[in-house]
Amino acid sequence: MRVFAIIFVVLVLYSANGHAQNCKTADATSAAMISQLNEMMTGDSTIRVNLQLPVTNSSQIVFVSTDSVCLRARQALDSLTHATNPSSPSTIPARALYVISVGGYVAVADPTDGASGWLPMYIFDPLWSFLQSLIGWD
Repeated sequence: MRVFAIIFVVLVLYSANGHAQNCKTADATSAAMISQLNEMMTGDSTIRVNLQLPVTNSSQIVFVSTDSVCLRARQALDSLTHATNPSSPSTIPARALYVISVGGYVAVADPTDGASGWLPMYIFDPLWSFLQSLIGWD
């Protein structure tokens, strides 16, 4: 019983520190994001070209729920925040993100980042270099 109590305390502390979940769960927002990305991935989409994304079929646009990928997405987004906003806090609180794979590229949205109902989506290449951002999804 004592071992169970110790494991329980460790798990609670791990979760409280924000390490337990880096991914948001699939919901209406992630479904809307995937729908919009599918619409943008046609060959002659100006938005797709401006975002520097390759033509991608719908089977390659998938919601990501792998904790390690979402953690990497959060690190990339935090790094971008620090690079573009010198007044950002040195330590950005852990939070779960929406992460969508787009044919090897990655679209990331932070639900705590929405202002006035708009949620920015950040596009990273396969090596996690920032490409562009897009505003959408109420």
